[in-house]
Amino acid sequence: MGAQAVTETKANSTSIDSLRAAIPKHCFQKSTSTSMSYIVRDIALVCTVFYMGSQIQYAPSFALRCALWALYSVFQGFVFVGIWILAHECGHQAMFDNGAANDTFGLIMHSFLGVPYFSWVR
Repeated sequence: MGAQAVTETKANSTSIDSLRAAIPKHCFQKSTSTSMSYIVRDIALVCTVFYMGSQIQYAPSFALRCALWALYSVFQGFVFVGIWILAHECGHQAMFDNGAANDTFGLIMHSFLGVPYFSWVR
């Protein structure tokens, strides 16, 4: 890749300002109700997946129980990543207009996952 290729790449790349201009303005507005609905949804998912995991013991065969435990761990991992993403966004002060609400919910969700919160905060 020569200097010409690097110059062409820079000329063809999209600037941050043009990306922001392409996104509707309402997408940059924080909504407490929407943010809380994401948190409640993920807590409900954790409870649902946990309940499903508690029923694995009733599977009729050992091989089926092993397969269900593997599937359970994948689903619970997906849900926990979702919680981590919400907590991480709280660290960027992106979930709520109130900084104390961001820190409170971010700390609670990070603590649930066993991940430090304030060392991540920028």
